[in-house]
Amino acid sequence: MAQDLTGFVEEVKEKVDMIEVIESLSSMKFDKTRRGRYVHATKPDSFMVDPDWGIYTFFANSGTDGHTWETGDIFHWLKRYAGKEFTEACEYLSEKTGVRMPERKWADPEAAKRHKDRLEIYELATAWFERELWKTPAALDYCRRRGLTDETIKRARLGLANKEHMQDLRGDFSMNNVNMDDRAAVAILGKRGGIALWAEQNKIVNASWVENDYIPALGYGTRIVFPHVWRGRVNYFSTRELEWREDKLFSRPDRDAEGNKQPKNFNLPASLVGERQRYYCYSFSRGAKICLVVEGQFDALSAAQLNVASVALVGVAPDAQMAAVMKKNKVERVVLGLDNDKAGKENALTAAAVFGPMTRTVQWQVDPVEDDEHDLDAPENNEELDGNDIQE
Repeated sequence: MAQDLTGFVEEVKEKVDMIEVIESLSSMKFDKTRRGRYVHATKPDSFMVDPDWGIYTFFANSGTDGHTWETGDIFHWLKRYAGKEFTEACEYLSEKTGVRMPERKWADPEAAKRHKDRLEIYELATAWFERELWKTPAALDYCRRRGLTDETIKRARLGLANKEHMQDLRGDFSMNNVNMDDRAAVAILGKRGGIALWAEQNKIVNASWVENDYIPALGYGTRIVFPHVWRGRVNYFSTRELEWREDKLFSRPDRDAEGNKQPKNFNLPASLVGERQRYYCYSFSRGAKICLVVEGQFDALSAAQLNVASVALVGVAPDAQMAAVMKKNKVERVVLGLDNDKAGKENALTAAAVFGPMTRTVQWQVDPVEDDEHDLDAPENNEELDGNDIQE
């Protein structure tokens, strides 16, 4: 059975000075005087480190698992360039960071494999959703109308779930030897037939799935897909439902033409992939003293374009775990930019209790926009918010 080192690995990645390790074990040197989030090597100049997220990118080499370029964390680098296998790398980094390796404790190898498989499945799906978005002009137009630049769309790795082409994603999974009965694969592709037996084998109780002999899927719809990226790895997805009106895509409204309520997003089943997660935007990083907390992903991305660290709640109320993440990343002030409806007010009260004196609020000037939510989403109103305003 495999030793469970998950907690140790995460703590090491939090504490290690990645640049110092790379310089000490190679001929690489970095320009540490350069301001900004990314630190580039002077030789080779195509190598870059993001110290906040503990990820390197080597633009001279092609990537794997959907990445255009070679990318990885400190463990990947040590294996590839220092010849240290995982156990040796753990021992080396333990000595380097002062983080003690846990007592010899064994974990279920099946659980460890499921976690690894899920991350690989998410990466394959993310790359496929990205390609779908960029080959669908109406979806790109929708994102641009929501105020996003092409650079932001790429950086956030936004994608499109297109039910018309889901067979292609299934083919991608098959080519990469993905087990179609894996919980993560089922969450993305769905499953039809044999549900009672599958649920029993996976110890999942869901009467509706068994009765309908069908599990709904992330991919079967027309949805903008937001990969939740944490330390360089996709660990969750959230979505925004779209609908066609002639040849354009729009956000699906709360109610249909007959006045019936309809969902605005698709939530991954917790029994398949775990509880819902907040959307930490790419602008959120260690040492960002001020963080804007908003309701939706487009608001968070609009703020990120203005160099404001941001998090979207996406239906997950603030709690002690979120406060711990803020503290761990040295955030000093949390600014709430929540909706002025009942849920938004409740979240604001909860956040004030969770974050305490570090909490501030901001109110958006709400103007009618073409698509729906806030003026923060609209390109013509993006100048209403910038980092200096938040800092005041």
